Amino acid sequence: MNTLIITIKDPETLPDGGFRLIYRHWLEARRGAEMPPASALSPQSIPKCLLGDCSLMSIESGQKRFYMRLVGTRTAQELGLDMTNTWGDDRPNADDVKAACQQCVDNRRPVYSDISTAWAGNDFKRAQTLLLPYAGPDGAVKRILAYSQFCFAHAESELGTHFPDGPLSSAAR
Repeated sequence: MNTLIITIKDPETLPDGGFRLIYRHWLEARRGAEMPPASALSPQSIPKCLLGDCSLMSIESGQKRFYMRLVGTRTAQELGLDMTNTWGDDRPNADDVKAACQQCVDNRRPVYSDISTAWAGNDFKRAQTLLLPYAGPDGAVKRILAYSQFCFAHAESELGTHFPDGPLSSAAR
């Protein structure tokens, strides 16, 4: 399967379960704004059943770098490494991950990706991730909340079935 990176405009296109639950949480936190403020983001505000699958990134002002402030326990277990307090963009062969994060920052909208985890040494797994942007005081994306689920590499993305043309590769974006 090709890499899939899509800006989400309709939550009904997301896979059921945790993806839709965390998206609804993000929508409620927006309170009518384009993005929720970063100040609205706290572990206590996230549904407890999703916490282990969530990671929190900071976007450094003036840089296109992503700092992994916190990586959920289930995410770290699936990847086989805990990237908490590291630069996420320092990982070798993580170009698709960087592209998905950058698309979230540039478009200021949620992004869904289905990407191989070969960059983490798990070429048999894929990460299906929803990236949710949070605004800083200047209105720019300051934080990204990532919700991830993992599957074996041969499994098809559920999201691809929601789009008439099927999955899109990052090269097509």
